[in-house]
This record gives sequence, C-alpha cells and structure tokens, in this order.
Amino acid sequence: TITLADERFAAVECLFNPSVCDMYNIEPLAASTGVHEVVGESLDCIDQEVRKKIWNTLVLAGGTTLTTGYVERLEREIPSVLPHGCNMQIVAPEPRWRTTCLGNHKP
Repeated sequence: TITLADERFAAVECLFNPSVCDMYNIEPLAASTGVHEVVGESLDCIDQEVRKKIWNTLVLAGGTTLTTGYVERLEREIPSVLPHGCNMQIVAPEPRWRTTCLGNHKP
C-alpha cells in the first residue's frame, strides 16, 4: 500500500505554479510556466479571427485533469490570462482519462 498525503496537492500546485516545485523536493519544469499561462500563450499564437471563435470554450482531456482540484483551480486561474471581459467555459467531459483516444475513434 502506498499512502499519499501532501503529494496529492503538490503535483497539482506544481502544474499551476512551477516555482514551488523545489519546496516539495520535485525537480522544477524546464519552462516555469503554469498550465493556465500555457493556455493563454497558445491562444495568443492563433490568428485573431480564429481565436475569437474558439476561446469561449476549453475542453479538458487526459488523466492529469482528473487530479483532485484540477478543474476548480483552472477555473480560478484561467481568467487571469484572458482579455478583459472575455469568459471561457471549461468543459470536463467524462470519461476524461480516455477522451484523447475517443477523439481519434472512427465509428
């Protein structure tokens, strides 16, 4: 049996605030940019006309998004990287752990 305590929360905190990784004795990420900042930077790289059409919804996929508190933290942090007055709905479909595979499935 493996018992996890603070590590459960440290992993998520490191995703949003990589500078605290050393506090938890975790090797910091090469790029010290939080997940929410990566979303903002990615949107900035998209053509402005396309950006207007897609930035109102963010669909989460993959196992990391299942971490306790991940969705709530992203909902709290994402407004800081969006232009003033812009809202983004975060959609967390189930089962997220295999959503990335479902996107490639052709019936």
